[in-house]
Amino acid sequence: MDVQMRAEHVSSALNDWADRLSREHDSAGWTLATEAVDTFNREFGPHSVDLFPSELNTRCRKFYSRRPCPSAAGVNALTQSWVGENAWANPPFHLVGAVVARILATRATVTLIAPAWPAQLRWPLAMAGAASMRLLPPACGVFIHGSSSQLARTLSWRIAVFRFAPTAPSTMTSSASGSSFLA
Repeated sequence: MDVQMRAEHVSSALNDWADRLSREHDSAGWTLATEAVDTFNREFGPHSVDLFPSELNTRCRKFYSRRPCPSAAGVNALTQSWVGENAWANPPFHLVGAVVARILATRATVTLIAPAWPAQLRWPLAMAGAASMRLLPPACGVFIHGSSSQLARTLSWRIAVFRFAPTAPSTMTSSASGSSFLA
C-alpha cells in the first residue's frame, strides 16, 4: 500500500470548526495573581505540579492540561495520579467538588484555590479535611486571565485557599497574618 500525505491550506471560511477552536476564549483560564501564588509557594511549596492550568497560566513546570498540549505531563488532572506530588490546584469552579472528593479519597497533598461558598455541599468536606484554610481579600486583581494581564473585576465573594496535607496538624484561620496581599 502506497500512502502519500500532502499539506494543503484550508481557509477559515471553509474550516469553521477548527478556526473557531483556535479563537475560543477560555472562560476558565483565570489564575491567582503572581503575588499570591508566590506567598503560598513560600509557605507550602515548592509545588511540584499544577493540576488545572493552560499552557499560558501554569504555575509549575509540570502540569496537566484540559486539552492536549505538547508541554503538558498529561491531560485531565482528575485522571492522573497525584501520589507523591505537592500539587497546586486552581480548578474551574464547577470542578471544585470533584477535586475535593479526589483529594480526600487519595489523601493528596494539595493547595486548593476555591470560592468561599459555605452553602455548597463540598464546603463542609473541605473544611473538615483541610489542614488549613485562609480567605483572600475581596479585591480587584486577585485573579488574572492566563492569556493576558487582564485583571478580573472585584469578585462578589471571597476566595478560599485550602491546604490539604495528610500529616499536617489543622490550623484553620480566616486570614493570613504577615502578608500584605492576604490582609
